[in-house]
Amino acid sequence: MSDEDKELNVIQDHLKSLVSSNPQWGVSNGHRQEEHHNEDNTADGSPSETCADMLPPIAIELTNNMGRQVVAARDITAGELLLLETPLLRIMPQQGDTVVCVSCLGSLGNEFPSCSGCGAPRCQSPCTGDDATTDPHTEEECQMLSHYGFKEKLTVEEKLSMIRTFNALLTPLRVLKEIATNPQKAELLWAFEDNVEKRKQIPNGLEKEYKVAKLIQEQLQLDIETNKLLRISGIYESNSFEVPLSDNQKHRGCAIFSTVW
Repeated sequence: MSDEDKELNVIQDHLKSLVSSNPQWGVSNGHRQEEHHNEDNTADGSPSETCADMLPPIAIELTNNMGRQVVAARDITAGELLLLETPLLRIMPQQGDTVVCVSCLGSLGNEFPSCSGCGAPRCQSPCTGDDATTDPHTEEECQMLSHYGFKEKLTVEEKLSMIRTFNALLTPLRVLKEIATNPQKAELLWAFEDNVEKRKQIPNGLEKEYKVAKLIQEQLQLDIETNKLLRISGIYESNSFEVPLSDNQKHRGCAIFSTVW
């Protein structure tokens, strides 16, 4: 079995595991239950635990000309809700030079308030990231980012010039921390296409990613393989979607989902 087929199997298995958050799969297929009554019932007439009516209405396939694609696994009714899914990992900062709070990802002005520990952009208290159980800006992360340089005596313009790279390095740092304690999420994450090898064939195709990797390794003094950092950046570059964090449109980030790319 090829690596692509193995990765596809990982994603397909995860899709099937989403049945608990998609009760509509059974409801939507209600009209099929009568047809499959004999198949889906055991000898004593009780429902089988492997009832096909709870399978997802979509499947993921791999073809030579289209690559990975989502296809219908059965007839789909107009307006039918196909899938409910939460982000695979926590929502990450959007890429670019917009200044956002390191905790809640809310947009901040150019003369932004700073974290007292590392100097990174952070809302003045209270911040929606203040809950220690959900705040991604942990003490460990704060210590790592203290080497980035925000605590130096800098002008507003100098700090703003550091934002784009700062936003780019937060994602691999937070991804690695989250998957370190969750092998299942790690396996699923590495099954995503990162397009790193394709981008290596393009002049300067990975210039930003190499810069971020070098900064993490040298300035933040973290011993992380370059290829691992490139792959995470590539996965988010190729597969992430912009998502709101709340009703407040100033709070937005990017996330990846297991069934959409």
